[in-house]
Amino acid sequence: MVPWNHGSDWNPSKTVVCVCSIDDLFVGFQEIISEIGLPNVTWVGTTANYATKDPNEIKIILNNSLDKSSNHKFLEFAFGNSLILAPVEQWKKNRKIFAKAFTQNILDRNVTIFSEKSDILLHVLKQKNDEANLFNIFENFAMDSFLETTIGVDFNIQLKKHTKYFEMIHQ
Repeated sequence: MVPWNHGSDWNPSKTVVCVCSIDDLFVGFQEIISEIGLPNVTWVGTTANYATKDPNEIKIILNNSLDKSSNHKFLEFAFGNSLILAPVEQWKKNRKIFAKAFTQNILDRNVTIFSEKSDILLHVLKQKNDEANLFNIFENFAMDSFLETTIGVDFNIQLKKHTKYFEMIHQ
């Protein structure tokens, strides 16, 4: 990845080069943002990626570029053929259905659960060793949160080594 600040004020002294694996890609992006800030353009191979925190720019981008970039391909191993990676037409059809599940009232009712599950996640991340699989840690966090907010049962998946749920999805 080779990033630089966007615009005509580009300064080569603010160029950061980060060579990393796919596993470290997000860490690399975090390093870039802390080094040169936002907005910025980051090159991954031959593809430029624009990063910003300006709400007006984000709105423009999200309303005008619904097609997924080639960078989304590396997420297929985790999300498969899910809505997050779906083609635009499929996403447009289904987003209204999913939006009903994320109303402000529903989110407000679950803030305490999200907070508790996030605290557990932080504890798990602090305890992990170098061989720990981050995908499994976040998968357990997501399912722990999902199950308690949807069916109201705390399975405590994050803190248990093996649960019936864990065994079923990993068969």
